[in-house]
Amino acid sequence: MNELSWDILEFEHRETERTWFWVLYIIAASLAIGAFIASNILFGIFVVIAAATIGIYAKKDPVILHVNAGEKVISVNGETFRYEKISSFSIDRDKLLIEKDLFWHPLVVIPIHHEDIEIIAKFLKERLPQKNYTEPIFHQLMEHLGL
Repeated sequence: MNELSWDILEFEHRETERTWFWVLYIIAASLAIGAFIASNILFGIFVVIAAATIGIYAKKDPVILHVNAGEKVISVNGETFRYEKISSFSIDRDKLLIEKDLFWHPLVVIPIHHEDIEIIAKFLKERLPQKNYTEPIFHQLMEHLGL
């Protein structure tokens, strides 16, 4: 087998209710007011920007990812990852984790279909070393929150 490809949603879309947004903005406003009272204006501004960003991201619809694993590269929607620049891979909870050689962006998380796990693992084992590591906790938290 010379190539694998699959299409999958970027993340599982969950409809967020209005109360979710109210809770987010009430918590953010409370933290920001507390920060301003404590004369920590920079933190207050950060909280407001972070809450607005999370609110915008929560409304985002998932994108369909076109993943292609070939003889020398893995590409995700046109962004290529050459095997020589990848140090290893792992599969955790229906996610393909690619550890790149770069210091500042070491992990790429690519969702996969549960029924394709064995096929993908076998294909990549022939090209890359497999390690056992888990999906980053921040990524899991965002997924749990529906973001």
